[in-house]
Amino acid sequence: MGFPCPHDTTKSEKSHYIIRFSIRSLHPVFATEIGYEDDTDYKNIVIGNTPYRQAIIDYFETQHISWTVWGFSASWATTLLKDNQTYEPNDAGAYFKSRLLELNFPGVPTPALPTPKPTVTG
Repeated sequence: MGFPCPHDTTKSEKSHYIIRFSIRSLHPVFATEIGYEDDTDYKNIVIGNTPYRQAIIDYFETQHISWTVWGFSASWATTLLKDNQTYEPNDAGAYFKSRLLELNFPGVPTPALPTPKPTVTG
């Protein structure tokens, strides 16, 4: 049981490298720092017919593995924001926000959030 990892350097390595979570039957498992940069190939990786970003979260959910994304910043990779002042999500931020809302509040439409105005100081 495992999931292909996109962090390998060649396509052949990607198809052979597997992350194994067999320890989850004995201990809680929490996957951290999941994410991708908008300007990289990671968002275009496909596992079967499913984009990696969806496939990894679907895998974690079916295997009862807790997860979180990284990070709420426009500066620290992998980023979720376009800008640290307005908190506008980038592609990854918008995707993971929608998945978290969908998984935690099924059937509830995602509310449109107002964009905060930057504070101008003196």
